[in-house]
Amino acid sequence: MSAIISLMKKLAWQVYFIVFTVLQALTIISTPSDNKATVLTYMDLFISLPSLVALYGWAWKKQILNKSIWMIYAQIFITVDVIYNVFFDGLIKEDWRNAILGLVLFGPLYYAMILYGIKFNDLNKISN
Repeated sequence: MSAIISLMKKLAWQVYFIVFTVLQALTIISTPSDNKATVLTYMDLFISLPSLVALYGWAWKKQILNKSIWMIYAQIFITVDVIYNVFFDGLIKEDWRNAILGLVLFGPLYYAMILYGIKFNDLNKISN
């Protein structure tokens, strides 16, 4: 039974990776034509892209780079992304719906980033 649950968790992370990658690709494609895009929008996009690499590593249990890089990056990424979503989308643009949706969609990514940094050396031993 635990093998089935482990497989389901792994598949869920892989599906999340695919969906998240498609959403990021759509964001990259649509950002240049967005009249409301600012320098902060591009900075957020630039800072977010390496998270796809870590998410890929977590979903497929691949070790990419080293643990300390991912721990440092996770802290920077999560801090910047939460600040961007809450303060920029929420306070400045007054788009709370988009700010909350961003945090909800990114929540599993934050979780995976932290676990990927912490459990990096044990990826083959753990079940997501």
